[in-house]
Amino acid sequence: MRRLTGRPYEGLLTGWHYPQARAWRRLSADDPKVAAVADDPLCRAVLAVYADLRRGANLPAGPRAIGYALMGRTVAGAPVVKDKDREADALGLVRGSAARRAWCKAVLDFADVAEAIVSLRLAGLLDDEDVADDRSADWTPYTLTSRADLLADLRHAVRQSRPDVLAALGIHAELWTEAAALGPFLARLAEPAGVAVYSGSGDVPRAAIVAGGRRIADAWAAGYPVRIGIVGDYDHDGLANADAMAQRLMAEALDHASADGTAPAPGSLSFVWLGPPEDAQRRWPDLAGIGPAVTKAGRSLAFTAQAEALLPGGQLRAIVTDWLDATLPPERRAEAEARWEAVRSAVRARLAG
Repeated sequence: MRRLTGRPYEGLLTGWHYPQARAWRRLSADDPKVAAVADDPLCRAVLAVYADLRRGANLPAGPRAIGYALMGRTVAGAPVVKDKDREADALGLVRGSAARRAWCKAVLDFADVAEAIVSLRLAGLLDDEDVADDRSADWTPYTLTSRADLLADLRHAVRQSRPDVLAALGIHAELWTEAAALGPFLARLAEPAGVAVYSGSGDVPRAAIVAGGRRIADAWAAGYPVRIGIVGDYDHDGLANADAMAQRLMAEALDHASADGTAPAPGSLSFVWLGPPEDAQRRWPDLAGIGPAVTKAGRSLAFTAQAEALLPGGQLRAIVTDWLDATLPPERRAEAEARWEAVRSAVRARLAG
């Protein structure tokens, strides 16, 4: 699928001319480009994957998850690979050569999948809420204009309110993910259990670690054990990132606890790996994205696997759900919800008066 282009324009800030600007406005239903998108083989393949994910309640999903679902397949005669440049390098195709350009033109990769997703959204063929997008954020003030607005917001808040399951069960639990794009999917799984989801990758942002250490120390002060699940890629970078998260969260929490004059009880903090397991290759031999054995800095892995590759088949959902159910038993969560319903009913009655 070729990138959809919009009208040329002059930059408001720079005055630069953009003759081949990327399209960004939703296409009208009668725009010929909509039919072109609908007929494109890769776009159809992407839509089919989203339909499968929707049936399995494994949305939202981003380009990487869709790419892994398609990797190894052939779409209209073009094999789907993860990264054209890396594959071309591995094949020994010289950069800039005609042979390399021809090969790259004959295959599809995750960048093409991402482009297809953008086109489908612009054509109105894919719901925005089904797509995980970690490339934007916002910080907006909460404002209201009237008493009626305030009452409407309060009523909505009461309807949507959930009990503090963690406090009701006397435990503190969190989910951390290396890939921010997995955050919305994990949040849908974790929200009913009252578990928050945090993201941190690379050098693990200092601010996130400080805040996490504070939460852990506060939980210790309340007498709660702390259970933290970490989702990441099963490769050297992903596992090292998980180790860094755990080590720094623990150290920061201990610093806070020391400053508070409290001491955690033995066993009051544990970390669990919720990414691809050590036996993923045996359990799911056809899993897309399984990489070969690799050794780095003296540390050997029999294979590598990406966390987002577990999304299309429902494996990641099962891993995380099993951990949530083991950490926060559903029957006890239901008891907390039932007790909270009495609070909701009382507040609804006050607001109605």
